[in-house]
Amino acid sequence: MGSGSADRYFQEEIINDDKFVPEGVEGRVPYRGSVVKIIEQLIGGLKASMGYTGNKTLKNFKNKTKVIKNFFPPV
Repeated sequence: MGSGSADRYFQEEIINDDKFVPEGVEGRVPYRGSVVKIIEQLIGGLKASMGYTGNKTLKNFKNKTKVIKNFFPPV
């Protein structure tokens, strides 16, 4: 059994910090190079979303997850 959020979000096997997805950070920067790191970030975000919603498969995530927009300002 893992510890912390890695256990909850099915990320026990991740050792490299480059594969963790920063949350709440957005911006646009010019980028050149391999698409591998970008794909890893997208996969990491998808895994985190699946973990937050308690879904272990993409099929369940697609069929059982509802997006709810929060219109309240942060405190």
